[in-house]
Amino acid sequence: MTVQEIWNDALTNIESVMGELNFKTWILPLEPYTIEGDNFVLIAQSDFSKNYLANYKLLLKNAISDAAAKDLSPLFKLKNEIGEYDENGKHEDFRSNNYADSQLLDKYVFSNFVTGSSNQFARAAAEAVVDNPGTTYNPLFLYGESGIGKTHLMHAIGNAISQKYPDKKILYVQSETFTNEMIFAIKSAKSKEFREKYRNLDVLLIDDIQFITGKEGTQEEFFYTFEKLYYSNKQIVITSDVPPDKMTRLEERLKTRFQQGLMADMQTPDYETRVAILEQNSLKSEYNISKEVIEFIAKNISSNIRNLQGALNKTVAHARVFGEDITIDLAKKALKDMIDESNANDITIPSIIDTVAKYYNITTKDIISPTRKSAIAFPRQIAMYICRIKTPFSLPVIGKYFADRDHTTVLYACDKIAKKIKTDKNVEKEVNELIEKLNY
Repeated sequence: MTVQEIWNDALTNIESVMGELNFKTWILPLEPYTIEGDNFVLIAQSDFSKNYLANYKLLLKNAISDAAAKDLSPLFKLKNEIGEYDENGKHEDFRSNNYADSQLLDKYVFSNFVTGSSNQFARAAAEAVVDNPGTTYNPLFLYGESGIGKTHLMHAIGNAISQKYPDKKILYVQSETFTNEMIFAIKSAKSKEFREKYRNLDVLLIDDIQFITGKEGTQEEFFYTFEKLYYSNKQIVITSDVPPDKMTRLEERLKTRFQQGLMADMQTPDYETRVAILEQNSLKSEYNISKEVIEFIAKNISSNIRNLQGALNKTVAHARVFGEDITIDLAKKALKDMIDESNANDITIPSIIDTVAKYYNITTKDIISPTRKSAIAFPRQIAMYICRIKTPFSLPVIGKYFADRDHTTVLYACDKIAKKIKTDKNVEKEVNELIEKLNY
């Protein structure tokens, strides 16, 4: 394996156990350089980050050693410590001016981005941007809560554009990095170099833009960078945890510019997408992970993709350490701090909809759709009935989960299924099987 391949594998494990902000701020900017004896050399951005990274040395050591299949300790160096200077013999503070390093991670591509109803629109928009960068959907603003794949999709855009248009100058950057570089440029009288770096790009991918809120200097600098790129027909892709109108301390002129392109909302993945994500990730494991275990994790870890991947990694690690096969019992033990035992069997309305859809070989989208076809309407009524008897929610609340249906519709469905259970043994059997699955 190359140092880059080792690092890419290590990043996956580090990301799953580390907070998103710390991961993006301290780990992503690191560059793998070489292996020196038992040391895995990583290039840090500054003396400050080099010193701070000592806090993560054990985490990095474990992840790198696991990826390389041998003991390696991280060794942090600056570029000037390994002899990389510019033509004047001076350390190049703005090393991306030559755009040789786009900061793109090649592990994040469209081919391994699992698409479902929660992110289908965002992916379609991203692919349209690749086809016509700078003209279609500019800027593209991707938003949604932490850990749902925004950064993956952003890197996929950059990697695809780089492959399709090799001469384009592309840069991925965290908004915090943009701020830190701006401050450094001001202090070191290098504002001109800083602006040239960002304003001569063909594609700017800026992650977590919400962190510039309340920072007047950063907002002003980014505004003029945005204007220069936009009016030069250069592509801008932005991610955020929230849409522009929810950023209370963001300047109005930036809000309007962010909104003038295309905004794509990315949601928490539904059950089917969670299963697909886990199945894809399980292929990287040396263990044969059964469908039942994957479904157990998908059912109980529904917050975001990062937690989902972390749960799978933790289950595999538990099996490796204790020399056990991966079963549901092992998964329960491995994930006991992620799944509250009292909540492991809690039945929620989304879990009911997921389970019923899977049982009848339809999708959750079908269940909440307006169609009255019996193949869809009957499972929908079953789901409503189970929601009423197995959750504490009122009829109006249940109705809201089924595309805002009126409480009388829910009541009608519940009464209909209750009567069928008394007269039709097959319906009774199906309802009991579904409840058993939900209790599992």
